[in-house]
Amino acid sequence: MGKFYKKGLVFIVLFSIMMISCKQEKIEVKLHAFETSECRKDIEYDQQGEMAISTSKDGNLTVSVYGVGNCCSEFQPLFEIKNDTIHLGFSEGGRICSCFCCYDFVYEIEGIKDVSNYTFNYTNRIIEIVEIEEIPEE
Repeated sequence: MGKFYKKGLVFIVLFSIMMISCKQEKIEVKLHAFETSECRKDIEYDQQGEMAISTSKDGNLTVSVYGVGNCCSEFQPLFEIKNDTIHLGFSEGGRICSCFCCYDFVYEIEGIKDVSNYTFNYTNRIIEIVEIEEIPEE
């Protein structure tokens, strides 16, 4: 009976080691950095929400989104993950003035190993520009 006990104990130990080593590491997906370009005159208003996705040198995912915001605003990132969808946007604060401008909002996201597992959603509303007034530069 000692032989069966030893074999059973060896099996339990090996099975436990196998289960511990097979556990997948939980990697947290989070916003690492956020940058806003200067006013971009080369971007058209109808390009709002267009995204470009690339991988940076350190393995983080860089998502660049065209958006329209107030010319005088200070922008803060909005970043939320629900299931397999990453919602990206921005909020505006600071001084508000009477003009709008196109910007490139760049989100650097860490913890994504396979971008195909996610859908990206631009959460800011698309601003329709009805009348464009040229303001002379001083």
